[in-house]
Amino acid sequence: MSTNYSKPFMTYEEQIDRLQSNYGLGIPDRDLAINLLKTISYYDLINGYKECFLSEDERFQEGINIVDLFIFKMFDKNIQNVLFKYSVYVENTFKTKLAYTLAKNHGVHTDDYINENILLNPSDQERLSKRNKTLKTIRKISRKISPDNIPTLHYITNHNHIPPWILFKNTNFNDVIDLYSFLKFEDKLEIANDCLKSEKVNNHDKIELLKTTISIVRRFRNKIAHNAKVFNYTTSLNEINISCIINFLPPNYIYRSDSKNYYGINDLFAMISSLVLLLDNNFLTLSLINELRAIFDKSNNDFTNTINRYIDAAHLPRDINRRLDVLYNSLYNSIFKSV
Repeated sequence: MSTNYSKPFMTYEEQIDRLQSNYGLGIPDRDLAINLLKTISYYDLINGYKECFLSEDERFQEGINIVDLFIFKMFDKNIQNVLFKYSVYVENTFKTKLAYTLAKNHGVHTDDYINENILLNPSDQERLSKRNKTLKTIRKISRKISPDNIPTLHYITNHNHIPPWILFKNTNFNDVIDLYSFLKFEDKLEIANDCLKSEKVNNHDKIELLKTTISIVRRFRNKIAHNAKVFNYTTSLNEINISCIINFLPPNYIYRSDSKNYYGINDLFAMISSLVLLLDNNFLTLSLINELRAIFDKSNNDFTNTINRYIDAAHLPRDINRRLDVLYNSLYNSIFKSV
């Protein structure tokens, strides 16, 4: 008995015919179109980005062809690559500061800093279960005898303890963030003060801002790592308090009115702002901003339409170029003012 599958196999030629006849997508060169579908796949190229190019009748806008989708895809991928690279720096910075505080306040042995006594004891059973699972996961890493557990394995076999700055190198970003969330107030605040330097924000808001922004970086980074589109991704569980973050960034980069337009709350702009906030190194931040400025540079007229379409699709502020310039100039002056 045959089955009529809703998504049957289609040759590349049949895929192209479908795009032309059913959706009105322009195919200027069939051989080139086949090469693009072989390289990226129909799902990633068409399904991933068609929403940015469709008319109300669910057909592609007049004049749009498959190359336009490819250029848009590459533009998005360039931004993802930049964000991913600097998210790794943020992860390293956060782990370093977390390790420093735990070692200073509690000790360098795993029994000292991976310990229920230095953590909150949630009354909510779900939170308690998550806390215990986090501890179990990190303790398991501290006992893992495996070649892929470097450098922790070296300390297991050659030393009498594993300090946190070593163990956290083999600990997932998710788990160290969870560990931070279960720390008691004093340790949380010390780490937050190390990451976010401003006297204008109260302690509670500073702790919450750190947890929110580091979680946004993690969630976007995970999306990018799994080859998912992020231009229209939002982190529904983590939302930035604009009136709080504005105290840590240069004037005229973020406005209080942004919250009304929902800019920078839990979207791609929020990811950019979170990286800027958490890198805590002016040279790295300047490099990040410079790379983003180059991507959004409209001086090359060949890509102006793509940039504008991306800004709208990603719900970025229309003046994102000016805002990046504000960041760049502020950081540049801060670094080189004494030179």
